[in-house]
Amino acid sequence: PVEIRTQPQPLAIVLSRLTGYATTWRASSDSAGLLASKKEKKRLRSA
Repeated sequence: PVEIRTQPQPLAIVLSRLTGYATTWRASSDSAGLLASKKEKKRLRSA
């Protein structure tokens, strides 16, 4: 019973970490895309 009670906890931690990594990766990729679009706009303005 003790093992069953303590087993789901680490799994939940791993899941939360995975979702956290996914959200942070998505945010970083979004910010990188925004930076690229800003650079592209600057290039278009200067051209």
